[in-house]
Amino acid sequence: MMILLCLLPAVAQDSSVAVVARVSDLLGEVDSDLDLDYGDLWGTGLGMSIESDVLYPLRGGPWRIGGYVSAGFDVFQGDEAHDELGDTLKADNLTTGHLLLGFKVALASERGFFFDGRAGVGPVLWLETEGELRAGGPPSDVEIFSSSFAFGAEFASHVGYATRGVVFSLGFAFRGQTAPDSADLDFDGPGPALVASVEAQIVFRF
Repeated sequence: MMILLCLLPAVAQDSSVAVVARVSDLLGEVDSDLDLDYGDLWGTGLGMSIESDVLYPLRGGPWRIGGYVSAGFDVFQGDEAHDELGDTLKADNLTTGHLLLGFKVALASERGFFFDGRAGVGPVLWLETEGELRAGGPPSDVEIFSSSFAFGAEFASHVGYATRGVVFSLGFAFRGQTAPDSADLDFDGPGPALVASVEAQIVFRF
């Protein structure tokens, strides 16, 4: 940490606010005995985040390092899964929210090529998720997951084009999050989930 502080010149920091939109898949195992994955019950998700950072120039060059905070949500489209006995579980949409803090590095000249990378951790909220179960009789409404807090960790990177005031960029993000709490269904699990995303962001620089 002392070495890092010595590399930071005594100049005013740069700050920015970014609006991030993403398309995501939800990966991981819900029940190992049934061979049931998150992707069997929920399809492609759409999400947004608002991110703010404070970065310091590194040795007076275009590289900057510092911290960031990001708050956002993702909504995954509910789908229907079948087992070998013909039972079906039709899930409603699944929503998660997150608040992440972490470390960020960026190559951000006043105009031209832009790159950033970051790693952050923080709380994740799984909202209550319901569905419809049909098991050899009339369908019944069930609660698949209870509302619960979990732990999340994110790694992301973007490339794009920077002007003095605005950056346009595309990238990938991967957010791991610990499992939600089960509710009415006795899953053998669920396990942790991975949200894999393609992101587009607009960054407003100050």
